[in-house]
Amino acid sequence: MRKYRLLLCCVLLLGFSCGLNNTMYNARKYFNDAKSRPLTANGRPSSQAVDEYTKAIKKCGIILSNKKRNAKTDDALYLMAQALYLKGNSAFQAKDQFEALIAGFPDSPFYGESHIWLAKVLREINQPEQAEDLLEDFIRDPLQKKLHPKALLTLADFEIQDKDFHRAQYWLEKIITDYPNDQNYPKALSKRAWKAYADQDYAGAIDGMKLYLESSQPSPTRAQAMFALGDCYRRTEQLAEAARQFNALIAAGQ
Repeated sequence: MRKYRLLLCCVLLLGFSCGLNNTMYNARKYFNDAKSRPLTANGRPSSQAVDEYTKAIKKCGIILSNKKRNAKTDDALYLMAQALYLKGNSAFQAKDQFEALIAGFPDSPFYGESHIWLAKVLREINQPEQAEDLLEDFIRDPLQKKLHPKALLTLADFEIQDKDFHRAQYWLEKIITDYPNDQNYPKALSKRAWKAYADQDYAGAIDGMKLYLESSQPSPTRAQAMFALGDCYRRTEQLAEAARQFNALIAAGQ
């Protein structure tokens, strides 16, 4: 009899695990479908995307309704928090979920990323100083060094939004100087170069655009940088270089 009870427990546990995996799979599918939809003209998610984010949140809620933690609890919490933020009208709820993950799951693979998301949420609910304080503390944590460039780029974006370009430049330079092999390095180069271009510092923009183009892969942003570089050469009367740059852009089919 004991053998059969043990077998029954194993079957039930297996069924529960399969159910969690299926629910999490569907939650991720709804979330990814929503995220892949283009934003509306005012930069907000479409009604279809909002509906899919809502479905993802409900699926995550099913997993989180179980009072006992399991292997999917922090996954569901992280996905739910992102969906609440991205759907555009639930920032305070998103804040609660990111804070719950940070407080309750310090060993989660989503622990570090949750700090960066939480900073964005704090900006959304008009707490910019708290957002910056959070990220400045985060970039001092040696255990999160891998995510420091992403946090620094987020800080730079915050400063650009606030039109504090001197401070933005400070954060960008830290990425460029300290993290040349990170995936955020080209983004930092690009932002620095475009700032020089906007300031009509065409010599600085030429240097910046060239560095960015050397470090980046083909993309619409790269094509824009190629055009801007050609324009910088034109404005500094380096006409042969300008022609070569524009011809390279045409040859690339951009």
